[in-house]
Amino acid sequence: MHQASVPPAAPKRKIKSTVPGPSRRQVLVKIDPLPSSSQFPAIVGAANRSLGKSDLRVDSCHFAYGGISLLTSHVASQAEIDLVRSSVQRLLSLAEGGVEASLPKSRSYLKIVDVPFFKADGDQITSADVRMVMGKSHLASSFTFANSPRVMRNSRRADTATVWFDVLDSQSGATAKRLINTSFQFGPVSCFVRAARSHSGVPLPPDAPNVPVLILRPAIVNTRPAAGVTPQQSHPRTRPPRELHALMPRAV
Repeated sequence: MHQASVPPAAPKRKIKSTVPGPSRRQVLVKIDPLPSSSQFPAIVGAANRSLGKSDLRVDSCHFAYGGISLLTSHVASQAEIDLVRSSVQRLLSLAEGGVEASLPKSRSYLKIVDVPFFKADGDQITSADVRMVMGKSHLASSFTFANSPRVMRNSRRADTATVWFDVLDSQSGATAKRLINTSFQFGPVSCFVRAARSHSGVPLPPDAPNVPVLILRPAIVNTRPAAGVTPQQSHPRTRPPRELHALMPRAV
């Protein structure tokens, strides 16, 4: 007896939670106030002199990301970044701490699932509460927030919530890999970190009001005349008839 073959289930797509940042073959220098572009050749020269014992070289520099970017021959180490920062600080005669230098950062999107929405005193959990809990964990030193955590209740009547948070990361997502499947202690509950899809905005909470959205769509018109019926010419300025659809609630 012939048995129909069943196609294998499609593999689950792996969630891409890390969005790569700019090339790391540059050192980003934050200075206030910004130098004149006429000083760029001197900045490149000073940086390369400070790197005399290193094989790293600064090729050029330009304004970028609210500061200046020094393009390098390869990815700089932290020691080399410190040398570049010091050279720029001396050249521009800036006070200690007046120059910040770092490699570009990527961003990883993560979430903590099944977090208690209500605290022991009955108040709803806030972003500040989440920061405090995560800051007390031994994991706190292994990541840096890219922005404030967002708390989203799982449903209108749920007693749990999802906490969305973004961290600064390397292009390989090393920080995200360390955090995924770890847990934070929220009261009596162990709450686990999961990967989240990269997003361009903040998710709407389930308690957001249902705002009616009026949608107008063109009606489908049968242009083929019935048998024995002479088609009528429509006025050239007549707009196509439109059909008024029902008010549809905004998706949440």
